[in-house]
Amino acid sequence: MRLLAVVAIAAALAGCFKVTYTNPALPMNGQVVEQKGSFFIFGLAGNAEIPVYQMCPGGVSEIRSGHGVGDIVLTILTLGIYTPRSYEIACGGGQ
Repeated sequence: MRLLAVVAIAAALAGCFKVTYTNPALPMNGQVVEQKGSFFIFGLAGNAEIPVYQMCPGGVSEIRSGHGVGDIVLTILTLGIYTPRSYEIACGGGQ
């Protein structure tokens, strides 16, 4: 019971974060693609190669990267061994 309380408090205090890149020269066209990246050891190992220009041939208007609630829960459940990261790519141009 005590472990469950510690995990709940850690999840509540961890919060979510995101990093956003915006290309102001290219307005969004409404198409948003979601991807996941797999990282390990609290995000210190691994990389995510996302072919954004294949998904958005007209260009990329915005990229959001971060850890959502589900990502944080998986990180806590695996004790930081597996650390997923979520990506949202907003396409731009006349696609």
